[in-house]
Amino acid sequence: MKCYLLILFLGMNCCVFAMKSLGDGQYFKTTQSATTASVFSARQKALLFAKNTLATMVNGKVENVTKSYIEHNSETGKSADDFMTETRMTANMLLQNVTVTDENVIKEKNGKYTVYITLKLRKDDVLKALCKKLSASKQDKETFHKEVFVDLWERENK
Repeated sequence: MKCYLLILFLGMNCCVFAMKSLGDGQYFKTTQSATTASVFSARQKALLFAKNTLATMVNGKVENVTKSYIEHNSETGKSADDFMTETRMTANMLLQNVTVTDENVIKEKNGKYTVYITLKLRKDDVLKALCKKLSASKQDKETFHKEVFVDLWERENK
């Protein structure tokens, strides 16, 4: 019974933590979990789930801002598909280096392990990397309007 209450308490804390983090507009943040017989495989699965969720969040934002940017600025110096691909690739490079900000391991009553993993990535870091990449490209240097891109990014945050 004590184990069940502990798991319930920790689960509720994770839910509260995840809900609190939704209000933090400075970060892309996610907490995911996995349960298996091995701590190692539970951690790997939870990390994979967290990275996939974070990638969905980041790519969704990048795609929305990039589409708005292309609509506002038809002179991107390349096709819309190429511009979209470049921004997506830059965001994906950042996701490869994301670090775990919190990790909890719980041993279940049935002998399995549940691992909770939290990943966090600063939205400003994503924006800076995108602007740096687009400003550095010879083809985009002349046509990339950083101020417009940043403005659209910030509007998307509201």
